[in-house]
Amino acid sequence: MDELATLRPVDRRRDAARIGAGLLAFAVTIVWFRTQLAAVWPLVWPPTDPQAATLALVVALSLLLPVMVTASLVDIFYDRVLEA
Repeated sequence: MDELATLRPVDRRRDAARIGAGLLAFAVTIVWFRTQLAAVWPLVWPPTDPQAATLALVVALSLLLPVMVTASLVDIFYDRVLEA
């Protein structure tokens, strides 16, 4: 476990870039799919049965996908441009 921690030193600017870009991607995703989210919201909340709970989980995890992709792209950009 210590080997994984020593691979890359802690860089607060990189972490801030990841968080900022992730929040921006989350906000853009919410705005982009606002009509679809508004349509599915009555089915998702409150989760009264297992099917509604599963749908709520799928919707929440699908909103996190753009955040993860954006964080990966920020890492690539940071490595190639800012640390070159």
